Amino acid sequence: MENNLTKLEHYTNIDSLEKILESKSIKFNALKNMNDKLEGKARDYMGFDNIIFCSSWTKDSSKKGRKYMWDNYTKKETGVRITMPSNLFKLHKYRGDGILECESKTILPPKYFSVLVPNDLIEFNKVLNKVVYTDDIENCFPKVVSGDFLKINKLGLHKTTEWKEEKEWRYLLRCIPRQCINFNKESLEVLLKSIDIDEIFIDLKDEIIPHIEVTASPTLNKNNIEKLLDIGNEYKIKINIDYRKL
Repeated sequence: MENNLTKLEHYTNIDSLEKILESKSIKFNALKNMNDKLEGKARDYMGFDNIIFCSSWTKDSSKKGRKYMWDNYTKKETGVRITMPSNLFKLHKYRGDGILECESKTILPPKYFSVLVPNDLIEFNKVLNKVVYTDDIENCFPKVVSGDFLKINKLGLHKTTEWKEEKEWRYLLRCIPRQCINFNKESLEVLLKSIDIDEIFIDLKDEIIPHIEVTASPTLNKNNIEKLLDIGNEYKIKINIDYRKL
């Protein structure tokens, strides 16, 4: 991870911004629902795209890069860009029950522990990943079976070059459904493919809200500019608006 990486940007819409601020959480989507249909797919084992979750961000301040993101990831009259410090998620204690006996930490909130077991009890800089763009099939569509092990940490790190304009950084959370724990490798694949979890919500650190900065889309309409300013006043966050375009 880059040492100078301090802030990341997320392109979305005002309604989603309000939900983030109200809930103090960020939605992670299952890789099966991402725009690249190879996301989370392995050549030799299926179903992990159901239980690997992702939140997509970017770090591209160029005029071309920002125009691409405004055009492709926001709605014309409601778009906003959220800028946050990159180390933004709350850590929760997790103690393994036959999987990992020692106590560790995870960004997965405890409310999900009855359904999902965190597979990555790891430090922050492995949760955050810079996407590598390549057309190498070994990386975009890898094999994950290695003897008795399933190397699912290979998944979610690469995208094909058609997506390279995104310059994506992503937070990845790999989980195992709790009912899968005692299944063998052959029956696990069947069970994984039956999992139907589209999204999970990951808690922000309590102190992160005042550090959020929001920029209005160049095409944000007047009513939504007023709404955005009200949100800024309510949550005491910085709102950037270019009044020259009004």
